[in-house]
Amino acid sequence: MATRLDFRSDINGLRAVAVVAVVLFHLGIDRFAGGFLGVDVFFVISGYLITGSIVREMEAGRFAFGRFWWKRFRRLFPALAVTVLATMLAGAWLFPPGHFELLGKSAAAALVWVSNVFFYFEAGYFSADAVTKPLLHTWSLGVEEQFYLVWPLVLWAAFRWRGSGAVAWTVAVLFAASLAAALWMLPADKDAVFYWMPFRIFELAIGGLVVFSERRFKASAMAREAVTVAGLAALGGCFLFLAGAPWLAGEIVASLATAAIIHAGAGRISGAVLDNRLASLLGRTSYSLYLVHWPVVVFYRYAVFREITVAEKAGLFVAMAALGWALHEAVER
Repeated sequence: MATRLDFRSDINGLRAVAVVAVVLFHLGIDRFAGGFLGVDVFFVISGYLITGSIVREMEAGRFAFGRFWWKRFRRLFPALAVTVLATMLAGAWLFPPGHFELLGKSAAAALVWVSNVFFYFEAGYFSADAVTKPLLHTWSLGVEEQFYLVWPLVLWAAFRWRGSGAVAWTVAVLFAASLAAALWMLPADKDAVFYWMPFRIFELAIGGLVVFSERRFKASAMAREAVTVAGLAALGGCFLFLAGAPWLAGEIVASLATAAIIHAGAGRISGAVLDNRLASLLGRTSYSLYLVHWPVVVFYRYAVFREITVAEKAGLFVAMAALGWALHEAVER
């Protein structure tokens, strides 16, 4: 989570784009069959914000591991805990014993940030029985929290060795190593590439590299606007057309497009798309909306036991947005 000093409204708008893409995908909107790539947008944003925050604090001589980890815990855990509790209560009412037992195990895994590992040993993310797993989406929180645990240690060691320059090279090496490992592992175990944090490091590291590219490369306003347009077009193309692309192709394109948009910075075009009242609201509540949306989809589908109509999907989206706003206001803030 960015501090006030770090806040950029265009990045908040990117969060809105990412969470809407994920929600529309999970609602089964055919046009957004690539909307699951919104999670990859979140990874790049997190890598950018966290790396930038750590590097600035180390350069200022005031970085502290305990404070960093406590801020991450305080930022993420309360809303997650409330979501897990509410999901367990709903599951106790709707689910038969077998499904409820699995829900309990996944809840425990989510609360200690290892649900990505837990779900790896279950069926795949896109399998039919995903609709009986209302906490399946917490796999991405497991990846991020594991990243938050190891990333400051790596950056601190590099900084102590030879300063910010060594940090930049370390991030670049980890990006290349993670991507190479993911491509190497892909034919043997694509579920591992999907769920395990080491194979996702390259997306978070792309965001980290933007921190250093911003310092070194300055472009004209016109060039930055062109990059923004290209990045937004590529991101939209990912959501609309890359659902059937070879594994990792969509993830790589979405990550690079997000990094390009962040690097270009706020401008006239990005402001029109990413810095408006609706984008601001959705971006501000994106974490809470992400938490509540999948349990709502799962329980509603489980209750009606049929295909959801377009009108029902629209109603569910409004309900999710309202629940996300309430969770943000009552707990997350």
